[in-house]
Amino acid sequence: MLLGWIISRSITRRINSLTRAVEVIRDGDYSRRVGMGGTDEISRLGQAFDDMTERLEVSAREILAKEYTDSILANAGEGICGVGADNRIIFANEAAGRITGLGVDGLLGLDSGEFLPSGEDAEREVTMQRPDGTSVRVAYSVSVIAKDGGAVVVLRDVTRQRDLEYDLRHQALHDGLTGLPNRKLFLDRLEHAISRARAAGESAAVLYLDLDGFKKVNDSLGHNAGDMLLRTTGDRLAGALRPHDTVARLGGDEFAVLLEGASAETVEQHTQACLDALNQPFVVHGRKAVVSVSIGVVPEIAGYGDAEEVLRNADVAMYAAKARGKGCFEIFESRMHEQLIDRLDSEARLRDAVHRGELRLHLQPVVALPGKRVGGVEALVRWQDPERGLQQPGSFIPLAEETGLIAEIDRWVLFEACMTVKRWQDLAPHASPAWVSVNLSAVELEIPDLTDRVAYALATTGLSPHCLVLELTETVLMRDLAVTAARLEELRELGVKIAIDDFGTGYSSLGYLRDIPVDVLKVDRSFITGLVGNQRQQELVSAVLQLGHTLGLKVVVEGIETEDQLELLGRMGCRYAQGYFLGRPEPVATLIERMTTGSAI
Repeated sequence: MLLGWIISRSITRRINSLTRAVEVIRDGDYSRRVGMGGTDEISRLGQAFDDMTERLEVSAREILAKEYTDSILANAGEGICGVGADNRIIFANEAAGRITGLGVDGLLGLDSGEFLPSGEDAEREVTMQRPDGTSVRVAYSVSVIAKDGGAVVVLRDVTRQRDLEYDLRHQALHDGLTGLPNRKLFLDRLEHAISRARAAGESAAVLYLDLDGFKKVNDSLGHNAGDMLLRTTGDRLAGALRPHDTVARLGGDEFAVLLEGASAETVEQHTQACLDALNQPFVVHGRKAVVSVSIGVVPEIAGYGDAEEVLRNADVAMYAAKARGKGCFEIFESRMHEQLIDRLDSEARLRDAVHRGELRLHLQPVVALPGKRVGGVEALVRWQDPERGLQQPGSFIPLAEETGLIAEIDRWVLFEACMTVKRWQDLAPHASPAWVSVNLSAVELEIPDLTDRVAYALATTGLSPHCLVLELTETVLMRDLAVTAARLEELRELGVKIAIDDFGTGYSSLGYLRDIPVDVLKVDRSFITGLVGNQRQQELVSAVLQLGHTLGLKVVVEGIETEDQLELLGRMGCRYAQGYFLGRPEPVATLIERMTTGSAI
């Protein structure tokens, strides 16, 4: 009985163990083992159970691994295709379908050679046309499976990367404002052109262009207007040249042109075409802006050592064109180097002229008629150059305007003129002039604190504002009528007078005399040349005098060189005259001495 009970308990315990293990497996845990030894039926059943659960555990791991793999493939950013031994696609993930535009179903069974060219490189790249008409740049690699002759293809969409690389290269080699080649790309093309010219004997030329008057447009109309003018300049140059010619923006308002396969005659024709294109007025923000261009030409580049040398010599020739009067072109000659060096030397010395006290003030009398008594004086500047002696304005004022030194010179003349006339009035009140005229350049008119500068000069020297006349030409006055009128009104509120210099050479519009606050008209000398014996000219001058007097303006006639001219003007009712016949510009001390000993001219 006892033995039977023991055997019964053993059997029941092992059966219960198997039952619990089955329940665990049913819940998805395949790690449970019963671990029964022995050779009886129940033990063999337990061993079979352990073998089954081990196989189930391995299968579960394989299924889970496949699920992970499928999830990874489905969500991979790179396209992955499986290619069979027959070169047909037997597997493709979602990314592959998206990149190719064919979808997974469209890829399956497709011959991979139809859209993926074969090659020897480990990674290849191709532009692929999608069914919707778009294109995509695809980089792909092929890994051969030796076992069954198939392969795995990995695809990457590199379209954005290649576009970015292109943009970066384009930005590095092109001007951001105009889209034209920049200096780096121009020099590279020029180097290649020099090599071709040497090897094949081809002719080629380089033009160096600099806009004349661009700074005035930029300063008066604003940088946006300046940018628009530069873009239009690039378009006009491209339109004036052949399609294969290179137009580049070097920086600022400087451009360059490479003309390949161009004879000397062709070079001259295209250079003139550039001049003509840029001499036409520009319209920016509804306003007309007039600039010109100075061009330096190197007609044959084959004999040069490198591109920099060609461009440097074209630049030198461009400065020669500016020196000749702007709005023209010059062909490079060796002597131009010496002229440029001389110009640079003059510029350097002129920069120091104010600080070294080399500027000289000369005064020219303005005579009241009749009686030929001095009513006022005009302040004019001279440069006592230590190397070249006394220089007339024509020899250094254009350089000063071009380099921006004119503002500093104008400031010196204003202060010196006010101080000189004030001292003269204190020294000899009855023999001193009633006013002094000072010329204002376009640059100075645009200085924001011009009114403050004038006020400071008057306050510092003690000269009465009514004794100061500021002269501006018609061209300067009309650059921006609204802004000019407001600025002149500010100056007049100080008590100073405003004069239009060289009247009749600019706009000569009677309407602006109503709109611009002026006090004095200075009739240009061109009206006086040929006045005697020319009835039509006399009628014109008489009309100008009457117009000025009717408007309550003081009218000064310039350029009087003969007694006959003076007598004729007197009969016309001219009240003030100025010219060499009445007195040349002379040093202050000389004029003061002559005036204090006898005030008549």
